Amino acid sequence: SSDTTARLWNMATGEAIRVYQGHHKAAVCCALHDGTETSPS
Repeated sequence: SSDTTARLWNMATGEAIRVYQGHHKAAVCCALHDGTETSPS
């Protein structure tokens, strides 16, 4: 966001779970990963 933070939201409650700070400019992109390992086929 333009306030140089990124937030992780609980979609069920609409509550911010975590605020990631320390960006020097606006955060405009993110990538999500479910934590599972995959191998190339």
